[in-house]
Amino acid sequence: MHSATPEWTKNYPSARVFTLMIGRSFYQQLVPDGQVHFGFSFSCLQWLSQVPQVDAAQKYSFVDRVELMNFRHNTLRGQSDADLRQFLRVRGDEFASGAPLILSFIGKSTACAYWEAPVFKCMLLAIDDMVESGLITLETANLFYPPLFARDLHQVETLLDLAEVKSLWSTMYLSEEDVEHPKSSKLARHSTNLAESIEYAQEMINFGFAILSNFFIEAIRAQVGSGKNAAAEEDELLAQWKAVAVEKFLSECRDAVVRFRWIYVYLRRN
Repeated sequence: MHSATPEWTKNYPSARVFTLMIGRSFYQQLVPDGQVHFGFSFSCLQWLSQVPQVDAAQKYSFVDRVELMNFRHNTLRGQSDADLRQFLRVRGDEFASGAPLILSFIGKSTACAYWEAPVFKCMLLAIDDMVESGLITLETANLFYPPLFARDLHQVETLLDLAEVKSLWSTMYLSEEDVEHPKSSKLARHSTNLAESIEYAQEMINFGFAILSNFFIEAIRAQVGSGKNAAAEEDELLAQWKAVAVEKFLSECRDAVVRFRWIYVYLRRN
């Protein structure tokens, strides 16, 4: 895996690197055919191009939102396969023969389902609490549906073995590992006091907030509308969500280890 960069440097000693921002989905072609000689995608491919439209008024029979989101997650496997195939197809057009492509993305943990990870679990339980307290409606909560899917290693391996993929890419390296959040790895769990646990809970929820807050904003905009006070209402609901999630983390997952499974792929264009 780590040999890819020095190998590329050796093969292209005088190459210049051009960086730019292109406002299109990475599931679309971004540059002309055969123009890329080295590429990487970090922390992107767990995001899907789309998810099914939600019936916000539907009454679900699940015990809590964690169970609901796990159910939704399990229905997205086909979409995740289609998206990864599309990604490799368009990158195959863009990359020159012999060019390496390095990928890393969130994978499926063997320890728990994606939405049962301590941070996300507490954020979902906080949404349920906000519904119960009347801060948001059930319809608003149901609209919270981030387009995320965590693949397992076998799923990725099976897809890379498809004839259409193998005609474009050779798999040089494929692995997975659990990566613990730096704040989690530094926490002295045997001697934490309440203040340290609160600080840790806030740090972990802030981490989850950075990932998921935009999707919560999209959901609550359906509730608060676009009036002159809408922005203030959004900010207040976001603050409430964060505060309740921190409380949930302290009560349900105090000082919990926070780690995620990562999948690493090193491909070479045929």
